[in-house]
Amino acid sequence: MRAFIIGVVVSLARLAGAQPADCFNAARSGTLLMEQDAMRLCQGSRSQTPLACYEKAKDATLLTDDQAISLCRCAASGEPVACYQRARSESLIDENTGIQLCSPTYLYSLGADCRRGYILPYGAPLP
Repeated sequence: MRAFIIGVVVSLARLAGAQPADCFNAARSGTLLMEQDAMRLCQGSRSQTPLACYEKAKDATLLTDDQAISLCRCAASGEPVACYQRARSESLIDENTGIQLCSPTYLYSLGADCRRGYILPYGAPLP
C-alpha cells in the first residue's frame, strides 16, 4: 500500500511539472558541478529552488561546493543563505555549525526525498 501511495505522489509531482531532473539538468548545464554533486543538490527537489539557493550561496559566501550543497539541498527559497549569513555575522560559529543551523535537511530532518524522515509505529495510518 505504501509503495502505491509513493507512486501516486511521484506521478502527481510529474504532472505538476516539478521533477528533480529539471533541477539536475539545469545544474549540469549552468554550473561547474560534477554529476554526483548536481544529483546530491537536486535529489528529491520539486523545483529548481535548491539550485538558485546554491548559486546565491556561492555568490554571497565563501562556502565550498560541498558546503553550499549541504546548505541548499531541499531549499524552498533563498532563506538558508540569509540565515547562514546572519548566523555567521552575529555569532562566532564556524561554517559547518552555520550550515547545520540553517539547512532545511538538518533543520527539518528531511530525508533523501526532501520529506520529513520518521518511522511510523506498526499499524499506524500514513500521514
